[in-house]
Amino acid sequence: MCNLYSNTMPPAAMRQLFAVDAKYDQLGNAEPLPAIFPKGTAPIVALDDDRKRALWNTHWGFVLPQVSKKTGKPSKMDAYYDRKRAEREARTARQISDI
Repeated sequence: MCNLYSNTMPPAAMRQLFAVDAKYDQLGNAEPLPAIFPKGTAPIVALDDDRKRALWNTHWGFVLPQVSKKTGKPSKMDAYYDRKRAEREARTARQISDI
């Protein structure tokens, strides 16, 4: 999946294409991205807290399990991140169903 995505569209064109009001554009003067890689940033369209479409730059990629070097067991932070990930996925699913 590395380097399968690119974004060469200017933010103004993305706002127009996805019907995003300029005041909800968090991209600023975004540079074109000829290649988007995991662990990098990429623009997304999402619903904000007011249920308005917004453009954001966000990190994306694969979350790898973290284990303790000492014990080999999953770190306690994994539970925190698993809960946060589940909350984020549930919020995203609600947002997608509302679009």
